[in-house]
Amino acid sequence: MCGRFALWQQDLEEEIAAQYPFLDVRRYEPPAEEGGQENQAQFYPRYNIAPRSMSPIIRRMENDDHPGAILQLMKWGVIPHWQKHETNNLATINARSEALIDGETGIWSSLKGKKRCVVPVNGYFEWLKKGNQRLPYYMKRKDDKPLLLAGLWDVTTLEDQKFPTYSFTIITTSSNSQLSFIHDRMPVFLEDEDSIKTWLDPNTGWGKELAQMLKPYDHEVSAYQVPKEVGKVGTNDPSFVQPVAERKDGIAAMFKKQQETGAHLKSPSSSQPKSENFSSSLKKEEEEEEDQKPFHSQSSMGSIQPKGKEKASSTGKSKTVSESERMTLGDAKAAQKRARQESQEEVVVVDDEEVEEIVDQGSSSSPKKKKIKKEADSTEDSDKPHGRKKEAPASPKKKKVPPPAAASQKAKITDFFKK
Repeated sequence: MCGRFALWQQDLEEEIAAQYPFLDVRRYEPPAEEGGQENQAQFYPRYNIAPRSMSPIIRRMENDDHPGAILQLMKWGVIPHWQKHETNNLATINARSEALIDGETGIWSSLKGKKRCVVPVNGYFEWLKKGNQRLPYYMKRKDDKPLLLAGLWDVTTLEDQKFPTYSFTIITTSSNSQLSFIHDRMPVFLEDEDSIKTWLDPNTGWGKELAQMLKPYDHEVSAYQVPKEVGKVGTNDPSFVQPVAERKDGIAAMFKKQQETGAHLKSPSSSQPKSENFSSSLKKEEEEEEDQKPFHSQSSMGSIQPKGKEKASSTGKSKTVSESERMTLGDAKAAQKRARQESQEEVVVVDDEEVEEIVDQGSSSSPKKKKIKKEADSTEDSDKPHGRKKEAPASPKKKKVPPPAAASQKAKITDFFKK
């Protein structure tokens, strides 16, 4: 079937006259009984013409003094002349060629004899079924000139309407080999002068000559996928007839934009090998940790060789450390943790008088120093036997007390690992 087409030609009358001069096309002027100029509908070029829309067709008038054809606006979807009520039935937007050739009765039998027309289009749409998806394709001439599709027309006056309503249908046939993968049906194209003249001649009755024209188009056309938005009735946009890959927001445009801006977006580090990036990040992290923990001694970190560093060889020359000798980030952190534990286990030996002096000096400013005094007193009391008199020691006892600086450093370490 043909359920959607495009006619975006702004100067359609001039284009038809230039491409098909033998038609001698003029605009249809409604007579007085049809409302005259007041009932002259206006056509606006559109990229998405749906059934029940108004679109121009070309036909010849019987018993007309003017030998040429007329360009007249009609409603897409035939309303038979005996019907007085318009319905939403879309069965008459297309007429199957088989029904015209073989059928002697029916809706088309009264039209194929004298009410034939051609429908100018820039292209038409068809939907490819792919699984649960329906992908729209657009078919057109390669030179972008209008196509003429074979059609039929009729006229009736609906109930409660003063003027007659003209309507048309598009004839379809089996698809050709090029387009059969999209759909099994396609419109009948009329291209050469003799075929068009014969089809439009109202004095030529239905016969074998006309029936032979209803065949698949034997020339190649352009067919490509278009955006799915065309499936929504009432929408209208020039992008509907553009290939998806060539749209401004399509795939090709996206890759082109990436190529144009790729050099500016590329970071300097992206061109470096992964091993060098890892080494630089490890070195930077180790340097930050060393700045935050100044109490680490160089001897405790002497075995840590950051990735990418150079070490001296036995000959005095420098060489780059191999991959097997490089330490990972986890190994470096483990070595740092051992170094911190060793620094925390260091003790300072002071006598009782020095402990009391340290506690007295810091009692007003540091609650941690009060804790040191309390621990010292409790240690002294635990060494004393119950019920015995205190005896003056022969020599001052030496106590192992962690210095205040070590306690402060321990708190810093705890806060760092919490972060």
